[in-house]
Amino acid sequence: MKIVELKVENFKKLRVAAIRPADPLVVISGDNGQGKSSALKAIVAALKGVAAAGPVPVRQGEEECRIKVDLGELVVRRSFKAGKDGEVTTKLTVTQADGAKPPGTPQAILNALLGDLSFDPLAFGRWKPQDQFDALRALVENFDFAAHDAAQKADYEARTNFNRLAKEHAAAAEKIALPDGPKPAPVVLADVLAELDAAQQHNAELDARVKRRADAQAAIVQKGVEAQKMRDEAAALLAEADGVDEEIEKLELKLAQAPALPAPTDLAPIRQRLNDAEAINATVRAHDERARHEHQVAVAEKASAELTAAMKAREEAKRAATAATKLPVDGLDLADGVVTFNGLPLAEAGTAERIRIGMAVGMSLNPKVKVVLCDEGSELDPQSLQMVADMAAERGYQVWVTRCSHDSGMPEVEIVDGAVAGAEAAE
Repeated sequence: MKIVELKVENFKKLRVAAIRPADPLVVISGDNGQGKSSALKAIVAALKGVAAAGPVPVRQGEEECRIKVDLGELVVRRSFKAGKDGEVTTKLTVTQADGAKPPGTPQAILNALLGDLSFDPLAFGRWKPQDQFDALRALVENFDFAAHDAAQKADYEARTNFNRLAKEHAAAAEKIALPDGPKPAPVVLADVLAELDAAQQHNAELDARVKRRADAQAAIVQKGVEAQKMRDEAAALLAEADGVDEEIEKLELKLAQAPALPAPTDLAPIRQRLNDAEAINATVRAHDERARHEHQVAVAEKASAELTAAMKAREEAKRAATAATKLPVDGLDLADGVVTFNGLPLAEAGTAERIRIGMAVGMSLNPKVKVVLCDEGSELDPQSLQMVADMAAERGYQVWVTRCSHDSGMPEVEIVDGAVAGAEAAE
């Protein structure tokens, strides 16, 4: 599918233009500022819409522009209007050659046909290597470069984060100084405190028993004194004294029969263990904290290694898909993000080779609408123009080229002051 006729009215610098290509190479000539480039941009704008038309598609002083692109099988008509607020609106119709409307929305019909009309083969050789690579990778089938790049970027960022975490945890572990010897068992403070409380209670009870026995001994002495006093004071109190003697005998018997008192519990070792508990537990915590950091180092390093393997596998898949792709020119290759020709960077190729490669790439990017647009074609000498014309004819393409000079030696469409002589308004 190629352009049978192009009609333009009031688009950018063009007032009116009507072009019916007769040859595979369409040369549009004219001085700078006359509207040559506007003719090529009109083709792209008609097929792609507002985004491709730029912010000001309507010629200055006009309210509306119209473009008609006859592709033979389909006829595309698009208009642009500029609102008072600067907003640009568009109207698009797509019909078959017989006037019938094909199924589907107009833009969806065009999108299914369009490749990269904005690709300029003449500028391709001057692009940065990465931009050249990005353009050619669209030709690689069965490989999603966008998904690949997004996954690589995500894994690279994740791996960077894991590497940072590994370094942070390793540094944190290194800062934790551990005393000599193995990790001690942690001390349960509650158990030591309970033991101390029980020992203190035991000693308090023992002190009470000692006091009670001392009190009993004192009572014996006291009552003996009282008994003697009673005997001395009056014989009448002897009977009472005998009773007291019996009481004394009972107390003496109780004391004699009382079991030996246990030794008091030494509180010093327990208090020392309590004092040592915090230091021991601090050592335990230091061991645990260092082990945690060392574990995190291992986790982060493992994750980083897995991401590295995934990224490597993804790159290998990209290289395999690229290697399996038949590129449009023999000797052209995609390697490590750089376009090469016969093993050398594309910038090292000669001018003719770069033009030939650019044309072949442009044709490959537009397999259905077989139209290639070349702005600023004044750099092409007659031999280069002939090469472009031969490639277009050989591959069944139509190439539109703009030139300032009039020495192409081929039929030219000249634009002067925004118009092509004899042009009719777009329908």
